[in-house]
Amino acid sequence: MPQVLIELRELIEEICIEPLMKCIFKRKPGKCPLCNSRRIARILYGMPIFNEEQERQLAAGKIVLGGCEMNHWNPKWQCVDCNAVFFSGEKI
Repeated sequence: MPQVLIELRELIEEICIEPLMKCIFKRKPGKCPLCNSRRIARILYGMPIFNEEQERQLAAGKIVLGGCEMNHWNPKWQCVDCNAVFFSGEKI
């Protein structure tokens, strides 16, 4: 990867592209930029077979189900309160 792209990736903290509001974060956001909620869940993709811990995380809003289709363009996190989705800057 060219050095300029590596440096750009390191600088990215938060990018919101209007009007789509595609928000890209370097790490899990501390709060939703749209509703200010601090309840941000990791999106779980695929066909999960739940254990007790995952059931607790789902009930507590720590994880949400993202569906069966997985690709590298899927969002990584979701606001539990307003359902806004956030993408990881890892793929940039």
